[in-house]
Order: sequence, then structure tokens, then C-alpha cells
Amino acid sequence: MTMVSDRIVGGKDSKKKEWPWQISLSYIGEPICGGSLITNSWFLTAAHCFDSEKVSQYIVSLGAYQLSYLQNPNTVSRRVKRMIIHPDYQYEGSNGDITLIELDQPVTLTPYILPVCLPPPADPLPTGTKCWVTGWGDIREGQPLGNPKTLKKAPVSLIDWNSCESMYESSVKYKPNVPFIMDDMFCAGYKEGQVDACQGDSGGPLVCRVNNTWWQYGIISWGVGCGQANQPGVYTKV
Repeated sequence: MTMVSDRIVGGKDSKKKEWPWQISLSYIGEPICGGSLITNSWFLTAAHCFDSEKVSQYIVSLGAYQLSYLQNPNTVSRRVKRMIIHPDYQYEGSNGDITLIELDQPVTLTPYILPVCLPPPADPLPTGTKCWVTGWGDIREGQPLGNPKTLKKAPVSLIDWNSCESMYESSVKYKPNVPFIMDDMFCAGYKEGQVDACQGDSGGPLVCRVNNTWWQYGIISWGVGCGQANQPGVYTKV
């Protein structure tokens, strides 16, 4: 089974200031993952985004809209001060694919840089709720986002555990001796595929609007391919 994490297919361009918590994480100058600002000095991303513990090699861009134009007054960059990787995390597709990152300096909040809200514990949303995923990842499998690399957004629908697990069990030849979808994961997308996160989107947020507030319910974690039928995106529960 080719597990593609780092994983917007079937999406469209965002507007400026639409997702002000979205960050871009780069390693040695190359964008590798997304993430979400949760305070003026901390952000959330996926644990598998950190293959190296050389924190000095990571750069975080905040307030970014087009990755081709990071040199603008609305975008700031920070280095990583420390990372707190979930103790359960072992490998791509395992439990605990979540990391807290502290910035080396707090950021000044602006209309372009704002934290997202975190939901109360044990407050699941009903199946079928429409949420949004965002990122600068591939627009289809193997096709990178072209210049000016505008932040993409895509609507996805929440899928119940039984439906998602049975989709993966029926469509993936390799069957592990544990469930595909662990207890700290959930699925979002569509049975027919076509709308999904993809390479480069990993660590980015899945947000849902509840009572006029955007809450982050998930972190883009893994999937098989991008936008394939019966293989919806899998997210770490926030």
C-alpha cells in the first residue's frame, strides 16, 4: 500500500485573508507542509512533517497567500523554537500524527494572521457536515501547484467511521491486522473521490463553521493517492 501523506484536488483559489490561520512550513527552503496558528506563538501540524529534528532548518511563513510572493508586508516568517510530537506517533499512518510547534518569536496578529479556534473536547460533528481543507499542495497526483502558488480551498464532507473503514478495506489490497482508521482519526471527502488533500497539504487544517465560528476539527494526515474513489482523506482529530 502506497501511503501518501504530505497530502488540494478539486479545489479552487482562496481569497486573501480568508484563512488567516494557515501557515506554510518549509524545510531547507522547500515548502513541505501546512499548519494552523492557534496562538500568537504556537501552531499545529502533523507529526510526519518532521522527519528531521534539526529545528534550525525549518521556516514558518504566516500571512502567506501566494507562495511565489512571500516578500510582501502581510507575510512574516519565523523559525521553530521547539516541537512537541505526540508520544503515540511512530510512522506515517500511525496514531498520534499531531505536533505542537512553538515559534522562536510571537507574531503580531493582523487581518492576515489570526489563530483558529479549537473545538471543545468530545464535541463531534454529525456525519455529512461540510467542512473545508486548505493548502498549497499538488492539484492532482504528481502535479504541483503552479505559479503564483495561490492558497487552494476545497469543501469536504465528514464520513462516519464504519463507512470509511469499509471503503478502505474494500479498495486497498494490503490489509493490515489493525483498522485503517484509528481511534484518533476521522475521514472526510466523498465516496466517488475527486475532492481531496494531496502531497504538500499535510499538517494543514480541516475547519468547520459552527454558529458563525471557524473551528479546527482535523489535521490533514494521510490517504492513498489523491481524490481516488473509496479512499477519502484521513485526518487526525484535534
